[in-house]
Amino acid sequence: MTDRRRRRERLIVTALMSLAWTFTYSPAWAGNVASCELVVFNKVADSGDSGLSIATFRVANDFLADLYDPNTEPDLTSFGDPISAVFCKRRNIIPDDDDFTIVATGIPLALSPNFDSPDADSLTVFFENGGF
Repeated sequence: MTDRRRRRERLIVTALMSLAWTFTYSPAWAGNVASCELVVFNKVADSGDSGLSIATFRVANDFLADLYDPNTEPDLTSFGDPISAVFCKRRNIIPDDDDFTIVATGIPLALSPNFDSPDADSLTVFFENGGF
């Protein structure tokens, strides 16, 4: 294989890799909302009046894309169930301006580098009675 052909192949691969990123971009991946999940509580069907429920964690990309899109009204439900919280996993748990867009919906926002560790720092921000 000639050097010229190798250079051409590397250029094509580099161009394809660059284009692949543009096709997978989602507005929900912008900023610090890349690793977020929705928390939804579902009532257990045969629990009667006991109020038993189960928490499910769902992908937040579509919700966050709608939330940050000025032309779309965000749906505060996930498949008809109300969203109870948004959990975002990130190294820095200090909220930024984009985070308050989530909190302004009335849905609490929890931030942590590791939700599975009891030793990890975490912060939950919510808006209640006119204040944070």
